[in-house]
Amino acid sequence: MTTVKIQRQSRATAAKPARIDVTQTEEMQQVLTFFTTEMMSAHEELLKRARALEEANHRLEEIGELKTRLLGDVAHELRTPLTGMMLKLDLIERGKPENQARYVEDVRVQVRRLGQMIENILDMTRIYMTNPAERFVEVDLHALIGETVERKGILARQKDLTVNYLPLPYVPKVRGERDQLERVLENVLGNAIKYTLRGTIDIVLQHDALRSQVCVAVRDTGIGIAPEDLPQLFNRFHRGKLASEAGIDGSGLGLAIVKDILDVHGGHIEVESTPGQGSTFRVWLPTA
Repeated sequence: MTTVKIQRQSRATAAKPARIDVTQTEEMQQVLTFFTTEMMSAHEELLKRARALEEANHRLEEIGELKTRLLGDVAHELRTPLTGMMLKLDLIERGKPENQARYVEDVRVQVRRLGQMIENILDMTRIYMTNPAERFVEVDLHALIGETVERKGILARQKDLTVNYLPLPYVPKVRGERDQLERVLENVLGNAIKYTLRGTIDIVLQHDALRSQVCVAVRDTGIGIAPEDLPQLFNRFHRGKLASEAGIDGSGLGLAIVKDILDVHGGHIEVESTPGQGSTFRVWLPTA
């Protein structure tokens, strides 16, 4: 009798359904959701850091290539003025006394050229060795053009040139490093004044809403650019044939710096020119 009773109790126990702890299950789901979210967040952070490292590595490679090219270009370009100065110094020492003043002035010209070249090289180094995007702010191109015209207007008046700038009622701002964008305008307007012997320089600020870009066009009535020089115009140390024939001094780095700055800012530059009639440079920048 005792044995049968125990078996019946066992069957009753086996037939009893299991209880589910709902609170414990919800807690497990919460824990699982938490860890899943954390893992996804960590994965995204790792991807961001991997992309950042890849970009940094790519930038280091670009800087290395730039340094190699720049050193080669500088070494090549420094030879000419240095050789000229050594020759003039030798003539000062051994030449006729009445020619010494002219030789000294030639040396001064070469020294000024070297100084300008060094400043331009330092500018190019700053552009690539730093990250200008960290210093980007909203820039009012209208105000920047006005300041540039005021400064460069002195040189234009000395050459009896007329600089016209008629601003539009409203043009959107752009994002960038103000000093570098100022350098772009200084170089483009400065070149227009330098290579224009007589006539006018017109500056037009436009907004292309469809392209979400702002354009600064600088038109001059200068000596122009030979067609064969246009493809190389923005290469470092390139000097146009017409500029050399006219005896206009320059380092051949101004427009290369302009292009590098615009590349960093997501912009670009275009040029149209007719020898003997003038040139038009268009600087394009994305709106803020």
